[in-house]
Amino acid sequence: MNLLGIELSDLITGSIIQLIITILIGAVLLHIATGILDFKKKSLWLAFAVVIIGGIISFALRFILSSILDIVPILGFAIGLIVYWFCIKSFYNVGLGRSIFAWLISIIVAFVISVIILSLLGISVFFFSLLCVIIFFKELVNCTYWVMGCKRPVQNIKHGGGIKKLVYHGHNMMPIDKMNTNM
Repeated sequence: MNLLGIELSDLITGSIIQLIITILIGAVLLHIATGILDFKKKSLWLAFAVVIIGGIISFALRFILSSILDIVPILGFAIGLIVYWFCIKSFYNVGLGRSIFAWLISIIVAFVISVIILSLLGISVFFFSLLCVIIFFKELVNCTYWVMGCKRPVQNIKHGGGIKKLVYHGHNMMPIDKMNTNM
């Protein structure tokens, strides 16, 4: 089935992949946050359960409030967020303040990890660019040696009983008679 130029199966597949990645990342971040806050009950499986159940309930409430009841979408988002906080509260047996704090810590951890990854990516792009510039200028100097300050781009050397003319070409000095002058 074609929906506005996009195959419905591609759309569903992309949504399922996005959901799985969101659940995996959300569960790992919540697990790290509960470890930082030293919750008594902390396991990765519990974090998966909270993310899955909280996500489903939050999505359903947002959908009902935003689409069916035609309430302002931000209100549906806020109620979904509160439901998610209550899922953390009930699964980990902590107060509402600690559940909100765990949620905030998971966001901060995600931000810190993103900054580290982007910094490493930026550093690698910088050094790759620097390497490309160095290689470019090395080749530029080699190819245009006589422009870059070579006093003698053409040299005369003694060869056998006569004199042979050499010209700087690329990395080597070549005899003028071997140079390709056709363009």
